[in-house]
Amino acid sequence: MIYDENMGLILWDYILNPDSVKAVSNEMKYNLNLDTPEVVKNFDYTIDDKYQTTPIGSEFTTPYYYNLLPNFTTYTQAGARTWLYNNGFT
Repeated sequence: MIYDENMGLILWDYILNPDSVKAVSNEMKYNLNLDTPEVVKNFDYTIDDKYQTTPIGSEFTTPYYYNLLPNFTTYTQAGARTWLYNNGFT
């Protein structure tokens, strides 16, 4: 979340999990006949069993952590400048 003072709003930035994006992209290619899926199992259905599906990409539930800027409110100005310099920022 980022607070935008000019707009007076809290803005959100979503970073997609690359493994989930790849899984969804592969499914789209299969649906468009651009690629052939590997059949892992056969599907059987009976009216007595409730059918339930798993959303594509939901198997990637382990958090994917990104290197973002730290919370500089606890840094001195010199400490913040040092961190920025050491990480390639000016």
